[in-house]
Amino acid sequence: MMVFQQDNAAKRLQQLLPMAQLSPQQGALAVSGLTIDSRQVQPGYLFVAVQGISVHGKQFVTQAATRGAVAVLVDAADTINGAPIPVISIDNLDQYLSYIAACFYGHPSHKAPVTGITGTNGKTTCSQLLAQALAYLQRPCGVVGTLGYGLLKGDSPLALNIDDALQTTGMTTPDAIVTQGVCAELVEQGAEQIVMEVSSHGLSQYRVAAIDIKTAIFTNLSHDHLDYHGTMEDYGAAKAKLFAMPSVNTAVINQDDAYGRRLLVDLDPRLQVVSYSLESRDSLHPSPLAHFSLDNIQMDTDCVQGQVVVSPGQQWVNISTQLVGHFNLSNLLAVLATLYSQGHRLDAMAKVLP
Repeated sequence: MMVFQQDNAAKRLQQLLPMAQLSPQQGALAVSGLTIDSRQVQPGYLFVAVQGISVHGKQFVTQAATRGAVAVLVDAADTINGAPIPVISIDNLDQYLSYIAACFYGHPSHKAPVTGITGTNGKTTCSQLLAQALAYLQRPCGVVGTLGYGLLKGDSPLALNIDDALQTTGMTTPDAIVTQGVCAELVEQGAEQIVMEVSSHGLSQYRVAAIDIKTAIFTNLSHDHLDYHGTMEDYGAAKAKLFAMPSVNTAVINQDDAYGRRLLVDLDPRLQVVSYSLESRDSLHPSPLAHFSLDNIQMDTDCVQGQVVVSPGQQWVNISTQLVGHFNLSNLLAVLATLYSQGHRLDAMAKVLP
């Protein structure tokens, strides 16, 4: 995967690492790129040696130096002896890495509002639908997630062929450096907004810590990734970190999910909260009325018609979609609720939906 590098992007090490104790010589070093993969090092790069899935990056410091790295960055808890380039240690490096990358790439998420989507299921569908809808509404939108990343433009959103136009990163939420680089590339290409899948691993490992996420969406929580998180409680707590990010101002929550209902109670009162539900208008499920729901649903084998109802005020609009199945209708409501919270009109959304 090629990650975007800005023209004249070299930064002095002291600009990138204000939290580090640097000598004058170290601080003056010019950095032309960042990576945690020694195979991607080019002359002038800062190599970040962190623990990988099976090996630690400190094993590849000599290789990085041979390829032209000017310094190696390591967590203060780790030790690197005999390195041929300067070794800079930082306490809790994982928590700073997103910020360091944001400084290098010029804080790209400040230039295009980011919507982050978390949940066990539905992240990919919601991210693709939301990016396509924004493109049709004449808001060029970048998308980042399991399928890769790319830009959708209003002249032909569906021209972005999933099979060959998205560039892969190999992860739902890439590492902190790649995530910032991808956002920079999308902004350079003309993205006015970015939609991003945010995994529980990504949240736990601070991969999006310095991404300026404005809208956070929660789809659902079911048994998954317990090999990593251990318990459902810890898994849910990892997801909830998205809604505690200081940049977030709007939360879009699936009220039909048990953990979603818990989030609705626990969310910071400063947030604008938009709930959605397929069940809250059903007499068999007397949940509190969600802000977004469906009514008069008519399902066929290849089409669904109905009304999207917005409360309070009971605004509504007729919709038609080729997405079938209750899970897809739930994803669709998440997308419509998000668009509405971002100022788009119901009738405009209904027109692009088919």
